[in-house]
Amino acid sequence: MEFKIEEVEDFKVIGISVRVNMNTAGELIGGLWQRWFMEGLEAKIPNKESNDKYNIYTNYEGDHTKPYTCFLGCRVSSVEKIPDKMQAIEIKGGKYAVFDVHGKIPDVVLETWSRIYETNEFERRFAADFDVYGEAASNPEDARLKTCVSIK
Repeated sequence: MEFKIEEVEDFKVIGISVRVNMNTAGELIGGLWQRWFMEGLEAKIPNKESNDKYNIYTNYEGDHTKPYTCFLGCRVSSVEKIPDKMQAIEIKGGKYAVFDVHGKIPDVVLETWSRIYETNEFERRFAADFDVYGEAASNPEDARLKTCVSIK
């Protein structure tokens, strides 16, 4: 599994979140995305830096087998104005293993994370990991996105 090591700067995101565990992640994260699109939440976020969507995994109670928060939103320049029923999160920068992911959503995302769970090529921090869905991810049958894993 190929990846590159990158330094990521601190950044802020406004969006919505849900608390999940290994047994509920698929259903609850799918529901988060459904809510995102059905309620048109992207259009309600002020100070967006782009239309890229960030699916962030954070606030781990240990490793990926324990409960964690999934946060879906857009990167912003300011969190001064947060729309109703949304929250803001700040992601601390650091060293990340970055994977270029290409394929059918959600299958390719699930496959990538399964391989990450099994790898011993790096030591995870379990701080904040995320998938970035840009313009190239707009076709779910042939999407290109980035998966970023915080490492020590």
